[in-house]
Amino acid sequence: MRQLVQLDQELMAAKLTAWLRVNGVDAFAEEDKSGFVVWIRDEDAIAEARKLAAEFQSNPNDPRYAAAIKQAEEQIIAEQKRLEQQVRNTIRPGDNWRRSGGGVNLGSVPLVTAILAISVVLGLMGGVFSKPDVTKAPYRWLNIVDVVALDERANVLGEQIENEPDYRTADIETKRSELLRRLGNPVWFSVLAGEYWRLLTPILMHFGITHLLFNGICFFQIGGQIERRQGLWFLLLLVLLTGLASNIGQAAWGSMMFGGLSGVVYAAFGYVWISSRYNPMSGYVMDPGNVFIIMLWFFLCLAGEIPALSSSVGAMTGRIANVAHVVGLLSGFAMAAVEILRQRWR
Repeated sequence: MRQLVQLDQELMAAKLTAWLRVNGVDAFAEEDKSGFVVWIRDEDAIAEARKLAAEFQSNPNDPRYAAAIKQAEEQIIAEQKRLEQQVRNTIRPGDNWRRSGGGVNLGSVPLVTAILAISVVLGLMGGVFSKPDVTKAPYRWLNIVDVVALDERANVLGEQIENEPDYRTADIETKRSELLRRLGNPVWFSVLAGEYWRLLTPILMHFGITHLLFNGICFFQIGGQIERRQGLWFLLLLVLLTGLASNIGQAAWGSMMFGGLSGVVYAAFGYVWISSRYNPMSGYVMDPGNVFIIMLWFFLCLAGEIPALSSSVGAMTGRIANVAHVVGLLSGFAMAAVEILRQRWR
């Protein structure tokens, strides 16, 4: 391996690396304290690489260098598909689970493993194989609102209203309006009482084995890719920020019972998708077929919000926290955009 050249700007390094790749020279860029260093893996190709680099540096703004980034991305995707096919052709069926997630194993992604393990344990305790009940532990303590405490508070306020002179002869609707006024927004009842963990913990609740399996597999695949490339702490930041955002969005919509990792999964998907398209140095790859499937499910679930389609689509998808999906996806897009801008401004 040999150092070829050092550049000040990440975009220039990305262009040169892509230009070398599309011309058959295996190269990559690496950031150091002084800028970005472009390396050549095969020392036998150094002469050709120097020639291409000199050509690039003579006019780095030539449109063909920007176009080379897209060509290099296509080459990477094609190479990954070839390697994946080769792995499928050589791995025994019993090895599939151990090697799933693009070569990611459980030991290499401790945060993903921990989140999934906690979700599974809580699901088993909460009755994920039957019908989870938010009035019983552990889901009672994970849901956005403690419905048992809310009901008890409503009963106390109701009795107070019944015994007050101003409401003894009032009709039921008047009493109900006064009860709701005193109770406040029920969605935020527990949070306003100081139980702030409820803003995040719904991501650990799943309402059925299919719900848990689908979210778990997606998070293992996409979240595992993020943890492997950018580390545990970055993935933790993504989970915390996008989990909070998607839960708060869904609760603000008026939902008092929702859960699952899907908001975080869509955030991770959005982050990897945008990074793979607009930040080639990130190393992320998102297969177009996976993008199609995930976005198809996204819009199919959204269609359930249309009154004319709600019954037919709802029968297929079940109850879906669509606001959490939308907020999660947009949060992932935003985090990817911030990361791209941060690298370019450095």
